This record gives sequence, C-alpha cells and structure tokens, in this order.
Amino acid sequence: MWHVSADVKTAEDLRLPVPLLAPRAGDGQRAPETVITAPSDELLAYVAELGKRAEAVRGRAVMPDEDNMLKITGDGRKAALDLQLVGLPQVGPSKVDAAAGQIAAIWAAHRDDTYPGPDGEESAVRGSLQLVFCDLGTPGDSWNVYDYLRGELAARGVPREQVRFVHEARTDRDKAELFAACRAGRVAVLVGSTEKLGVGTNVQARAIALHHLDAPWRPADVAQREGRILRQGNLNPEVQIYRHTARRSFDGYVWQALERKGRYVAQVMRGRLDVREIED
Repeated sequence: MWHVSADVKTAEDLRLPVPLLAPRAGDGQRAPETVITAPSDELLAYVAELGKRAEAVRGRAVMPDEDNMLKITGDGRKAALDLQLVGLPQVGPSKVDAAAGQIAAIWAAHRDDTYPGPDGEESAVRGSLQLVFCDLGTPGDSWNVYDYLRGELAARGVPREQVRFVHEARTDRDKAELFAACRAGRVAVLVGSTEKLGVGTNVQARAIALHHLDAPWRPADVAQREGRILRQGNLNPEVQIYRHTARRSFDGYVWQALERKGRYVAQVMRGRLDVREIED
C-alpha cells in the first residue's frame, strides 16, 4: 500500500556528493564516534532512583498523572546531560565539560583551515565550523547548558564571540545573517536544538564536526541533525560526528532505542519490495 503512492529514494540510492565520515581511531570504520564520559556517584544514585520509579509505574503503585515512563525517561536524559537540570548539584566534570574539551581541541586543530570565497579565490577568513545539537537546557533566564558550554569553550581559548546560539536569531532575517556568518567563517561553533537547527539550515560549507550532546526522540531527528553536515556543498572531504554519552546513564538506552527504531523504519522506507515481513 505504501509503494502504490510513494516513490522512495534513500540517501543510499541517490549517492549524492556529500563528505565522508572520517575513519574512527578505534576500529577504522566510517561511522559516528561515541564519546563516553565516566558517571559521577551522584548520577549513578539518581539513575538507580529512576529504576525504582519505573518499577512503581509498572506495578501501578502511582497514578499516571503523578509519575509515568515518559517523565522518567525525560528526567534520565536531563540527568545524563547535567544533574543541575534536575535540581541537583553537578559534582565533578559533566558530559558538557568533556564535550567542551573536545570541541576546543578540534577548533584549535582547524583554526587555520582555508576555504574559497564567493569569488572562488581563497577567503581571508580562516577556520572551520562545528555544529552542536542539544535539545535540553536551552537558553533561558536560569542556569542552562548553552551558556555554560560557551563559558567553558571561552575558558579553553575559543573566542566567545565566535560561539553562537541559533536561539539568538529571533527573525528569519536574523537567522539568514547568522547562517551567512557561519558560511563565511565568522562563527566557530553554532549551538542549537533539532527544531531550530534542523530542517532548512544551510551552514555546511565549512562544517568539519558535529556533536550530539543529547539524544533526540526519533530516528528522523538524528537524520535531520546529521544531515546538516553530511550535505552537498560541504567543502570538506571528510567530517566527524560525535555522540556524547555518560556511561551507565539513560544515554545508552535512548541511543540503542533510536538504532532499533531506525533499523525498522529503514526496512519500511527503502524502495525495494523484496521482503514481506519487517523485524520489530
């Protein structure tokens, strides 16, 4: 029924001229690299408490409006990013600190990269662009991940004015100017959510690395995020994608669920009718 009305062409079918993923240091595979951060004792204790909450929900010991699996999963995602998002003190380095160190190192390694300008001649502005996706802890009046990340990057030498948030662009004109600055090399790190930095974002020209600080809900969200760098018009032959996770947190659970769901969806969406059953 699906293929009666749909003509499906996947990226594998189209084979568009997009950059390759750089081989991973560990196994040489061209695939996104998982960066694992050691959890704190406080995070492990919080995850254990989430397990007890889940048991109470499964045993119907609490009402759905009081606690439920969606709320538990949301709290787990927040805690894995930074315990301050669930109202607890973050003791020791968080996943955001580890990501900041890696982003700063990549910035230093590529700060002198050269790219052609609009006229085809070498641009006077040097440096590559990194994209950081984070759906949680977005800019606000209280403590948030975005401002904290910018401060940590500045402390590691990245110019503060070159770390921009897509949330700063309030209008379509602001967004167009921000994206143009990214393509021109005046932005070193662009941070945004899947919703605001996903579909329609044309900043790939100098994009050298992409970082997932958290895991989104749907496989389509992962595709939209990574499609910002694995995209026609990127002037880099190879790029890197990092998925930052905290060990023994909800990160592993969510990324495994995304992989499982993505594999199922890919079987349905591919343009070949050579199977009649889909693995769940």
